[in-house]
Amino acid sequence: MHTVVLSHLHHDHIGGLPELGHARILVSDKEWSAIKRPFPALRGFLNNHIELNGLRWSRVHPEPLGDPSLTPFKTGHDLFGDGSMVLLPTPGHTPGSMSLLVRRPGRPPLLMVGDLTYDADLLAAETVPGVGNIRRQRQAVAKVNELQRWTPGLTVLPAHDPAAAERLSAWRALATDRHGPLIGDHVGSTQQ
Repeated sequence: MHTVVLSHLHHDHIGGLPELGHARILVSDKEWSAIKRPFPALRGFLNNHIELNGLRWSRVHPEPLGDPSLTPFKTGHDLFGDGSMVLLPTPGHTPGSMSLLVRRPGRPPLLMVGDLTYDADLLAAETVPGVGNIRRQRQAVAKVNELQRWTPGLTVLPAHDPAAAERLSAWRALATDRHGPLIGDHVGSTQQ
């Protein structure tokens, strides 16, 4: 694993950081700025568990995407420059929360949304968790739902969804059935 993507820096998403000294760890610039504001622990950021020696942090700043298939997202970060993995800003739960869109030629797309929602059914109903900036979450949820309407076969995978494992298995089975095994799949080299 050479690159790790963190949707956000709350304690329940960073437990494996001590094991990642060899990897480049991506986090949004806004998220990194949020941990530097006064009293980060009151907002769920445990900096003594984040700012560890030997970690290679890379901060991502959304840039214009110029990809009409990603409407309504106009900005993001294309990880490999080929559109296969695109970080999309979905702030609200935290100031710099990001979602990861995985697109492979001939395979169904997958969107890992971290804690934008806790359940894909709640996302569809546009119900947001009560943690964070609710207005920004609602805006991000609306964008994700619009992307889902315009992207055939898109599977949305929230981090805490009780059905997440089942949704991921169904996505992998669909991708494998249609196009053979997922050898070299980028999904294995990321972490939400």
